[in-house]
Amino acid sequence: MIEDEVIRRLQASILQEIDDGELKESSANTYVRCIKSFFNQTWASLGLEANTNPTLRLQPGPQNIGEFPLFKPEHVRALMTATMRDRGSLVAPWIAYRDRTVLAAFFDLGWRAKEASNATLDDVDLRGRYVTIRKENVKVFRGRVVGLNDELARLMKAWIERWRPLVPHLHLFVSEDGGRLSPEAMRQMFRRLAKAAGIPPELARSSPHTCRHYFAVQWARAHPGDLAGLQRVLGHTNYRSTRRYIERAEDIGAAERHQEMRSNWR
Repeated sequence: MIEDEVIRRLQASILQEIDDGELKESSANTYVRCIKSFFNQTWASLGLEANTNPTLRLQPGPQNIGEFPLFKPEHVRALMTATMRDRGSLVAPWIAYRDRTVLAAFFDLGWRAKEASNATLDDVDLRGRYVTIRKENVKVFRGRVVGLNDELARLMKAWIERWRPLVPHLHLFVSEDGGRLSPEAMRQMFRRLAKAAGIPPELARSSPHTCRHYFAVQWARAHPGDLAGLQRVLGHTNYRSTRRYIERAEDIGAAERHQEMRSNWR
């Protein structure tokens, strides 16, 4: 018996690989279709009810508009607060400032975990207030330049000039053992922050991927209709991947305007 959670994890892993630049969307579509075809044939040969096939919920390509997870503002605040929690004397004090800068960068830059992990000190221009995301850092996406707002620039400056430990490499974010902070270590950091913030998984999937969703929708709300701008900031090669964020932002805006309406029956 294949449980729903297995299918959900498989779907999440496919989407994560697409977003991290490890898997092209076309390849993901082929992979998912092969899985679904195998299960369809197996179910038919065994004479099982078609509606019990667990891969019916497995979708190729990016998620539909209403399906991708999104933080609420209170989740964002709780996660940011959790970065500065007391961790005891055995944890180096710079860890809290690293976690805070990493989290803020995901919320404000919309980059992928692999892009953040591969970023170097040379990629950050504090004077010009931008970060260069190099093409060679991600397999199937283009390089781009993203901007630093005032608050994130201050956090980056404090991290680089005051808190980042002296290590023999130029990677922007450093692990506890002095190496590069890997994408998986970042995902583990998110899970720890969610637990510390009291955010259960059923309320919000705490991950770099969800931060990217949140950033994209906030951009779309701040810049209505700017599909080309959002596509460049996210590094998408296909506008259809970007369009879902524009539509989600429009859905949220329409719902909020609806909430402000006076009752039609009074």
